[in-house]
Amino acid sequence: MIDRQELEGHWKQIVGQVREKWGQVTDDELQKAQGSTEKLIGVIQQKTGESKRVVEEFLQGVVDEGSSVVQRVKDVAQGVAERAQEEYQHVSDKVREGYDEAGQLVRHRPMQSIAAVFGVGLIAGLLASILLRSRS
Repeated sequence: MIDRQELEGHWKQIVGQVREKWGQVTDDELQKAQGSTEKLIGVIQQKTGESKRVVEEFLQGVVDEGSSVVQRVKDVAQGVAERAQEEYQHVSDKVREGYDEAGQLVRHRPMQSIAAVFGVGLIAGLLASILLRSRS
């Protein structure tokens, strides 16, 4: 039988499923039974004539279904988090490799590195000035 915690944790699902299966149970009756498995079962039995066992099995099925959905969502979220961590690590490794390669290049060819940086800076400056003049 479901306990109070399960009942409270799945209350919206339970109410929806009870309304769907037994439409004659009113919202007011469900509200009065909220928090108590025994009261809920009693209300449903009284309004529908169903046996206690049938009602208990139905409620347990709703809770189990809701729990399996929650578990699937947790599993998917865990998989996404693991994949994101792997991708982050991969990108981080690639950046570190690029940084190390750039450092080695500067150490082995300092004059070419300075010339390349100067050239890139010069081109960037020219492009910036052309863009600024075209906006005026």
